[in-house]
This record gives sequence, C-alpha cells and structure tokens, in this order.
Amino acid sequence: MKLYSLAMPDGTLVRGSVTTDGARIAAVTAESNVPRAGNACIDIGGNILSPGLIDTHIHGACGFDAATTAPHELRTVSIHLAAHGVTGWLPTLAACPPAKLRAALESIRSAQNADGAQILGAHIESGFINPARAGAQPRENIFTPESLPGRQTLALIEEFAAVIKTVTLAPEIEGAAGLIKKLLALGIRVSAGHSDADYDTATAAFKSGVTRVTHLFNAMPPLHQRNPGLAGAALADANVFTEIVCDGAHLHPAVVKTTALAKGFTHAVAITDALNAGAAEGDSFEFAGKTARVEGGCARLEDGTIAGSIITLDQAVRFLADKADIAPAQALAMASLAPAASIGCGDRGAITAGLRADFAVLSENLEVRGVIIGGRLFDRA
Repeated sequence: MKLYSLAMPDGTLVRGSVTTDGARIAAVTAESNVPRAGNACIDIGGNILSPGLIDTHIHGACGFDAATTAPHELRTVSIHLAAHGVTGWLPTLAACPPAKLRAALESIRSAQNADGAQILGAHIESGFINPARAGAQPRENIFTPESLPGRQTLALIEEFAAVIKTVTLAPEIEGAAGLIKKLLALGIRVSAGHSDADYDTATAAFKSGVTRVTHLFNAMPPLHQRNPGLAGAALADANVFTEIVCDGAHLHPAVVKTTALAKGFTHAVAITDALNAGAAEGDSFEFAGKTARVEGGCARLEDGTIAGSIITLDQAVRFLADKADIAPAQALAMASLAPAASIGCGDRGAITAGLRADFAVLSENLEVRGVIIGGRLFDRA
C-alpha cells in the first residue's frame, strides 16, 4: 500500500495511508500496511488527501438559489459542489417571509439524501438581524421575534429544527436573549451577524451560548482600537468560530491572514457565501428579490453593495494558500475541520479513525482531482 500526503487535524501534511471500513475511516497509519480484509483501497497517486471540504454558508450555484429551488435543483448543486471537493454543505437562506421559508426548508429536507455533497442541514441567515446592517438582505423581511412574522418564523424553526444547523441573528435586537435561549434548546447553533452589537453585548451573547460569527468584518462595524465591537469580541474569544469569506473581494488577504493567526485554523471557518450566479451563465441575476450582477470577481447589487461571492470552496482554499500565505494543510483545515466543528458535525472534518470517510483529493497546487464520499470514489457522470 502506498504512502500519501495526508492533511492531518494538527494542520500538517504527513506521509501515511488511510484504510476505510464502509463509510468510515478504519485506520490512519504513518507507514505502509496491508489493509485488513474487507477494507476499501483507493490509489490517489501523488496527490494530497484532505478531509472533504464543508461549506457552511452558501446560497446557491449553477443558477439555483437555495431559497427558491426544488429538491432536484438542490441535487444539481450538490453534484456541482462535489466536483470541487465539497462533501457537505448548508444551503443558506436569506431573510424571507415565513411561507417562502417553509417551502425552502421542505425542499432542503427532501434533498438531504441527494448524490454528491451531502446537505447537512440549513443555515438560516434570518430576518432577526439589524436593519442598519442588512447588507444585501431585504429590509422588508427583517423583524423582531415578537412580531407576527417573527412568531411565525419561530414556529417554523421549531417545526424544522432537525433540518436547521445554524441561525444568524443580531444579538442587540429586541428579544434576542430569549431567541438565543430558544434556539439553543432546539439544538441549533447560533451565529452573530448583520449586527451593530458593541463589545459588551457581543461578549454577553457568547457567554449565553452563541458560538459562531457570520462573515466576520462584513455587515458589522469595523474593528476600532477603542470600540472593538462584535469583530473584536469574536477575535478575543478563543471558543468562537468566525466565518471568513475567502474570495479576495470581501476581505483583504492581510485581514484574512490576521484573522487566521488570531483564531487559529481550528476556529477560522472558510466560507464562500456564494450566490446562484456561481457556475451560471450571464452576469445579471436575482438574489433575495433584488437584481444583482457579477462585477469585480463577486456579486453586487445595483447600488454596488456586495451581495456574495461566485467562488467555490476549493478556490477559497487556494486563495488562503496563495494570497493569505497560510500553510496548505491549515487552509484545508479551515475548509473542513473548522466548519464541521462550528456546526456540531463531529463525525467528519478530519482524517481520524472512526470518522466518515469523506475526502477531497488535491494536487500539490490544491486543484481538485477527485472526491471520496462515504468511502466511495464519487463519479460526477
């Protein structure tokens, strides 16, 4: 059995081999051992074996918006993502009316067993945010938890709790403390974002159980030396996971590198925040009821507001390595280990015995050469 470069949980590349037993990793060895009878053996040549990539914040691709697509269209996105090394993803839903949210969650639930990258659940980038930091979110769908649409949305979240992995909210809005408590009781991870929260409010939210921050530095005040705000609170708390949009348009590479150094590769979560324009024809499309266009390497609304990216997660990994000067194995961990941990998926995200046998096979230049899902080589055809 050959030795390969394995991207390990400690952020290093080591020479070794992996054996699987069905959909699980049976053993990880640092030397060539004959696999046990019944174990699968896939020769990846001279490539790097990484845990499968996981995108916890992606609105769509191939012209399909996760908020409006049917199950078969979500399956198309899953297959597309698998071709880019992604083995798990969270369809992310912008703020929307309750009826639209129900339809989207029903589609996501129906498509969770689709081929390709596994749909791990939904990320609701919800209407419970600060309208002053709405960004591309539709302000008409922003509300408080106690309003009628807020109560209807909460009823849907409770009904579909098994489908929802994380909810983004602004911790300073009216009723946020009770909302956080309710979401945590449902087993849903809470992410702070689209927020004007000051440092003390953000810190209190983290102490109450908020463990993630949605696209750090975007849709929140900038870090200030005397008013650190949500961004400063997130950087100061070692236990908080911070999403980072890795497309070069949302954040300067130096900011990405600084964040990775502050949080470590275990808590800096690489995301795409990609919209349906990714891998789609044309440069104009609709997102959250608004017209957007592809410009300058990202998606923008007509007023110039950045709405999201058009990249895939393997492109994000290459950006981290090539532009932000992050070691390849650590860049891969930021796109696999950290996102898995941030949404409570402890059964994947690392090359460790007992975890799911989900892998991305990459060249030395971090180009995807193949993907293994549940111990089987995935064939897009």
